[in-house]
Amino acid sequence: VSTQSTGGSCAMMFDLELCQEQQVEAVLWKDVFYLLIQYYRASISKASQDSLKATLAQQLEEHLGEAINFYNMLVRQIQKRYKVNYKHPTAGHSRAQVLALLLLHKIFLWIGDLYRYLAQTREVDEWGQARTYYLLAQTLAPRNPRPYHQLALLGKYAHRRLHAV
Repeated sequence: VSTQSTGGSCAMMFDLELCQEQQVEAVLWKDVFYLLIQYYRASISKASQDSLKATLAQQLEEHLGEAINFYNMLVRQIQKRYKVNYKHPTAGHSRAQVLALLLLHKIFLWIGDLYRYLAQTREVDEWGQARTYYLLAQTLAPRNPRPYHQLALLGKYAHRRLHAV
């Protein structure tokens, strides 16, 4: 993980208000993780040799693993710094704690996406980890439609039509 991602995580740890205004977490996700994931996925689909596809898939899996580790570490740091428990969010939080929970919501969506990309790269129907993180995101912001959309995608991939409704 680059120094850019480390700098972004440091900013998120100390000034959540500024991070929200500047969308630091979104820039970090897009520029450090998502663009490279899209590059690998496009390169894999364009590769004509099986050995090249396998090499690119392995590199993508490594990148996804590093991203998952980075975001899980960030979740632990945010929990510790802002004293929030995402498993039992309750009312009465300070402004910083509310912002921390909203940030955790976004991070859980991204971790869910990372696990979904990992399953797709491995070409396996293992959506459990992605589903777990989408459900965590849903718990933190039940009115946000994105976790429901992501869960519907998983339902479609798993050929469970009722889960996609």
